[in-house]
Amino acid sequence: MYFFDDLLPIITKIMNNSLSSRQFPHAYKVARVTPLIQKLSLDCEDMKNYRPISNLRFDSKLLERVVLQSNKQSAYREGCSTGTALLRVCNDLLQTVDRGDEAVLVLLDFSAAFDTIDHTVLIARLEERYGMTDKALDWFVSYLENRKQAVAVETALSDALLMDCGMPQGSVAGPVIFTMYSAPIEDIASSNGIEFMTYADDTQLHISMNPSNRDVSVSKLEQCLADIKSWTVRYKLQINDSKTEVIHVTSRNMKRRPYLELG
Repeated sequence: MYFFDDLLPIITKIMNNSLSSRQFPHAYKVARVTPLIQKLSLDCEDMKNYRPISNLRFDSKLLERVVLQSNKQSAYREGCSTGTALLRVCNDLLQTVDRGDEAVLVLLDFSAAFDTIDHTVLIARLEERYGMTDKALDWFVSYLENRKQAVAVETALSDALLMDCGMPQGSVAGPVIFTMYSAPIEDIASSNGIEFMTYADDTQLHISMNPSNRDVSVSKLEQCLADIKSWTVRYKLQINDSKTEVIHVTSRNMKRRPYLELG
């Protein structure tokens, strides 16, 4: 690649200095946000019809990749994709049907999940749950503080405003940070006997059940969803009920669908 040999030592030095000094470079903290209409058929005068597209410096993403990796996140990891997440869930569901059982799959959708992350809660979770201390924790504090974003429309650029919560859209850290922030959801699922899988902020819950004890299994899933909803309210996340889906997976011989109360 042209100029690669010249740039590599510079980028490497920046990354090493960032990690050793426990500081995330200020120049990396400003996002350029471009509003993009979701569908051309929508009213362009209604701001609700636009999706904010955040652009970050490529070298800031490289630095994030050095710091972050999670084996619980299927997004943005080498060798993992929506396909690997789908494969795992489908395999579980197919095995259930092969046994003559049935399953219920719940696809949770969070509203603006990355935008509502509480920084204080996040730092406490990194320290208490993941054992982060010293340089690593200080680096994350520096990464989160004093971040700004400005809106770009054609050639016009707004003043940069401070982000006092949330993660920058388009960042490498975003999906993994959300996984760490929302880790208690997995605990809730496990404690209720519910299978859990995630891709970025998309969460899949499913439970296998024998028709003879369907009511017990459905009750477990309902309790799990109620517990998750209570947790999200407490920690400032919001489940989008209109986009959350419930799928009943069974053989053709089973006609009766289970009733599920989403809360």
